[in-house]
Amino acid sequence: MPPLKGWALILLLGLVGLALFYFEYQQAGAPLPTFADEFAARADGAFPKFIAEQLPRGVSGLLLAAILSAAMSSLSSAINSICTVIITDFVNRNRKQATGEQNMKLVKITAFSVGVLGIAAAGP
Repeated sequence: MPPLKGWALILLLGLVGLALFYFEYQQAGAPLPTFADEFAARADGAFPKFIAEQLPRGVSGLLLAAILSAAMSSLSSAINSICTVIITDFVNRNRKQATGEQNMKLVKITAFSVGVLGIAAAGP
């Protein structure tokens, strides 16, 4: 990301965080030092709480869909990259000629296996 865009993103996210802090501060009505200590303990849940309680239903649904689609996109990219590395660096070096159909079947099996391993690793 070019430096100017990177700084713009950092500035935007910082302003969103400050606006959320100020909103919570106005809602609490407590003195600033007391509120800052209380807010720091629950800061991770401030944005989801704001989405659930303050935004209209349609907007909160769209925001949730955007967050979930970004997470799914990142996961699919990671699984695709892992499968490409496994197939290219390990499997194709040790195999003779394989058809496109055989490669596609192997990619699907590898992607499924990587997904199951990822779920198992993320368990309780």
